[in-house]
Amino acid sequence: MNHYKEQFEDLLSGLMEGQLNESDNTQLNGLLREHPELLIVVRQHLEISELISHQKPLRSSEHVISELNNHFKSLPREEDIFVENLFERIRHRRLNRRLLIAAAVIALAIPGALLALRTSAPVVAQATLLDSSGNYSTHEGVREGEHIDLKSGLMRLEFGNGAVVAVESPAKFEVSSAKLINLKLGKLNAWCPESAHGFQVVTSETTLTDIGTAFGIDADPNGSSTFIVLEGSVKLKKNNQVHLLEEGTAMSTDQHTGLRNSTFETAPYVRTWAVNSGIVKTTGAVRPAKPDTPERLAKLYNDTEVMVIPEGRDLSFDQKIVAEISTPGHLEITTETVPTHSIPPVAGLRLNSYLVRVDPESKLKGAEHIYFQGSVTFDQPVIAIILGNSTLRETDIRFGNGKWPRIPGSHLRGLEMNYNTSIHDEVSLSEDRRTVTIAFQTGGSSDDIRVITAK
Repeated sequence: MNHYKEQFEDLLSGLMEGQLNESDNTQLNGLLREHPELLIVVRQHLEISELISHQKPLRSSEHVISELNNHFKSLPREEDIFVENLFERIRHRRLNRRLLIAAAVIALAIPGALLALRTSAPVVAQATLLDSSGNYSTHEGVREGEHIDLKSGLMRLEFGNGAVVAVESPAKFEVSSAKLINLKLGKLNAWCPESAHGFQVVTSETTLTDIGTAFGIDADPNGSSTFIVLEGSVKLKKNNQVHLLEEGTAMSTDQHTGLRNSTFETAPYVRTWAVNSGIVKTTGAVRPAKPDTPERLAKLYNDTEVMVIPEGRDLSFDQKIVAEISTPGHLEITTETVPTHSIPPVAGLRLNSYLVRVDPESKLKGAEHIYFQGSVTFDQPVIAIILGNSTLRETDIRFGNGKWPRIPGSHLRGLEMNYNTSIHDEVSLSEDRRTVTIAFQTGGSSDDIRVITAK
């Protein structure tokens, strides 16, 4: 092999490790000027390095290595030796596995069909992984035709058309296009604004087409699938069967039967629904409300948990918001009144609303009280927390789902100003504006606050 190739291999492996000094950089630049064909290798290096770093959370390393080994076996002998030499230098420097794989692929001067396919396919969605502890990983670009084998945690996909899809492991699916997912296994929740109507999910022999706005699918590897509609309606098509599935209803099918009515059961979608709604995690007595239709969510009663109920979504920030809390910090209600702040509108921002609520359905009698503590973390920063009786009433129509009934304006609604007691209601907003921590003392009426996030 030519001496300049050996020198290039050594410099390239140093570049991968980030250990090139000024002299090394000068040598590498000189080689690239003298041998411009090496620029192709460097370009491939950058493309594949980025590709592998994006796809690492979505695929096992063993799968990538297997694909590369098969590709190496098909190489002519001269190129095979070139790869082996580069591997040896990289092993000697003890690079981590991802860099080793990236360097090996980049060293191939002749791009294979797999490379051409992956680098040319457009990115149609951004994926975020969520582990069991509620920790998000970095956003990853998902390309058209991407096959994803999700072995643990949850994944949230945000499409350019506005559709948001959450999938719970174990799951296997293909993001076939910007408006189509092929689901082979897993639980899926999707929310589709008007801009994403027509979004489709295909399971075994059945195609779901969104009409608006939120639905869930549970598919198993044997070909059985269940479909529920949380809001709006969807169209189901299997062979010659076509059904319009309405809000609050469900259907199921398998390999041996057609579409049939099923029990509307939302328990399988508790985790995906919360993640899809922007609720990252909760602690203590605070819990995401069980997924349901907007009307049923508005009528929930609970004297054992503080429920986080998604309300209005993707709303324009086109008018001011009056709220008691607008900056990070801690508020303990020890006075009869709490001052409000006016937050001016910001063009381009989109708002989501959540009701954080406990309601014992007036089951408690006399001076009996329950004390609740906990927190909720959102995927977007909180810009306002509304907790007074009048400020809640003033924002019910604007931020509540349009189909929800107006919540009665009881004088006990919101957080009571318990200035003459030893235990006070408390609300905190973290410095990063993502986590709201509450302490509610609840008696014979509801305690609720409205949290507004912005994107």
